Amino acid sequence: MAKTSISRWDQPSWTWIIGCLVALGLLAAVQAGAGENLAFSPLYVIPVILATWFGGFSRGVAVALGALAAWLWGHPSALVSGGLHSDWQNVLIRAFAYIAVAGVLATLRCAAWRFLPRLAASDCLNGVFTAAQFRELVTLELAGAHRDALPLGCAYLELTGFGRMVELHGPSKALTTLGVLGRCMRRRLRRADIVGRLDAERFLVLLPETGAVEATALAKRLYEEFAVAMGSRPEGLDLRIVVLSYDLAPATLDELVRDVTALVARTGSTRTVVLRSTTRR
Repeated sequence: MAKTSISRWDQPSWTWIIGCLVALGLLAAVQAGAGENLAFSPLYVIPVILATWFGGFSRGVAVALGALAAWLWGHPSALVSGGLHSDWQNVLIRAFAYIAVAGVLATLRCAAWRFLPRLAASDCLNGVFTAAQFRELVTLELAGAHRDALPLGCAYLELTGFGRMVELHGPSKALTTLGVLGRCMRRRLRRADIVGRLDAERFLVLLPETGAVEATALAKRLYEEFAVAMGSRPEGLDLRIVVLSYDLAPATLDELVRDVTALVARTGSTRTVVLRSTTRR
């Protein structure tokens, strides 16, 4: 999946590249009209940065050469200094600088993409417990609920379409979405609820002393909160929630995960929120 994602992200719409070239043309026209007294030179690097970040190194270099041509258009005297002698040294230095900017941005872009899976799985994004903490807390809670025959709810949360969104919109949108979901969970879940991460886009929430009706209502509120917070979300992205409730809690976390996995498999790949309740005696 990672290889496919990188390939898709490296091939965005050409509208970014065309837009950068058009911006360079407008900038050069303004520079030519205003004369060389106005220092617009630093602005020529901005389209190079945008083209590299959204299009990769090769397209960044193409726009870098376009930036050089636009700068020459806006500074016609740059090639004629001292009569018939051309100042090629200045031109070559500027060309090297633009291409160097594209190279640095391309390297940072690659590093950010490779770091995304690790960062997306980091618990600091959502404020959830680490895997070890989650297992320890859930084990204690299950033991108490099983011993005292207390009701127990469990919610499985999945951001469907998350991988596709990363392919199309890149790391920043993915991190923003995870942050929104984390804030929604902190607002809607209770202090006693325990949240753990299964992977980048899937979460497991333990709801102590919560029956089927209360767990379903809580899941609905969480889904509505997420929908409002996201506003206009990327196409295909949705929050899927599957709720499992117990009259008698399972004895171990592994048993709970098996039950949740089986229920999720039975619900299929529905994109909208799925709410199911099951009792266990």
